[in-house]
Amino acid sequence: MTVETDHPEAMRKHTEYLAKVVNSTGFPLQIGIKRKIEDTLTEHRWAVMSMEHPWKHPESGVPGYADLILKSRCNTQMMVVECKRMLETEWIFLCPSNSPSQPPRMWHMSNTFISLINNGEATRFDWEPMQVEPSTYRSEFCSIPKMDNKSTSMLEQLIEATEAIAFQEKQICKNEKLLRAYHPVIVTTANLKVCKFSPTDINDSGEITECEFEDVPFLRFHKCLGGKLNDQSQSTDMRAVLKEHERTVYVVNATHLVGFLRDFEYAFPNDINVVACVGNV
Repeated sequence: MTVETDHPEAMRKHTEYLAKVVNSTGFPLQIGIKRKIEDTLTEHRWAVMSMEHPWKHPESGVPGYADLILKSRCNTQMMVVECKRMLETEWIFLCPSNSPSQPPRMWHMSNTFISLINNGEATRFDWEPMQVEPSTYRSEFCSIPKMDNKSTSMLEQLIEATEAIAFQEKQICKNEKLLRAYHPVIVTTANLKVCKFSPTDINDSGEITECEFEDVPFLRFHKCLGGKLNDQSQSTDMRAVLKEHERTVYVVNATHLVGFLRDFEYAFPNDINVVACVGNV
């Protein structure tokens, strides 16, 4: 679309058209989130280490770019961030309760990718349970209007990006020590809601007959998402295979990102001596 006139009204409309094209890309959201994190650094101590970071998964060969990579002040935590601009929509996460009389459980455990390297040798390099605060609802089912199939692809790509970036650092730290936990995070403009219900309230038609919706600032999406750095040779049964593939992705509403970063606390598995690995952090 080309405008060859100095008429103010035509120029105004053309400017609006161009702005609409730019905003539809989602790149302004990515840039804005980066600026917000940098401007609030003293509140949360997370720094932007990279933007549009290139990666290629070492096993699948799938390439991509991470929107943002964040690193904590203590240098042991990293977030691989995907920014998603969604207009006037809601992401609804199903959170069934264990019993009709109880609300859904709040979780503080996550399956996180942990890398422990000593003198260039990786002694740990896999997804492991790890305690992370703040506690949140946890869901393995999400309904996104007009995007259900794409949402699974987005999540799987974020998992691959997280593994690939961990592998990059493993290659870089040839004769060094490194302890790092990598957390996949989606930051979105969509409103986040949880659908709370009891499985006993699902009828024979597969419909929930009684439920409650709650707005949340962030939550855990915990699901069998695969990834490629898996070895089932140690699995003893089918349940163990499922556990090997479970991953945790944090989903955060963009308005609440600073609060999420500020409240983020963690504890490595007890058998990791953090001081011996990286010093007093």
